[in-house]
Amino acid sequence: MLNIAICDDDALHSRHTAAQISGLDGFAAAKLSLFTGADNLIYAITEDNYAADIAVLDIQMGEMDGISLAKRLNALTPSCRIIFVTSYLAFATEVYSTEHVYFILKSQIDERIGSALEKAVSAIDADRGSGAML
Repeated sequence: MLNIAICDDDALHSRHTAAQISGLDGFAAAKLSLFTGADNLIYAITEDNYAADIAVLDIQMGEMDGISLAKRLNALTPSCRIIFVTSYLAFATEVYSTEHVYFILKSQIDERIGSALEKAVSAIDADRGSGAML
């Protein structure tokens, strides 16, 4: 079963993303965990031993933005696949300072989240096949 973290400080967007993921073939059984900020997700990983296979991160958040959070996740849990979601196209080039699999504008989440998750799962499967996640 996949563990998918959704980190967005906007509860409405977070719930909408979760609903979209739950409605996708092959992802209904995924365990979705919603986080309202970067600190909550980092705490869960470092203190509660939470392990996300995929993290769907908003970029524009409170104290720590999603790009900074992705850098922390890259260091803490390098096997976690990151999907960025944002309302701002201006971040499209900034995300390349991190390891990630997809960038989605929030206005396109309904159309693109399935492709993003499939790409993330393919990357996970490739790592498992090569022994990288053992």
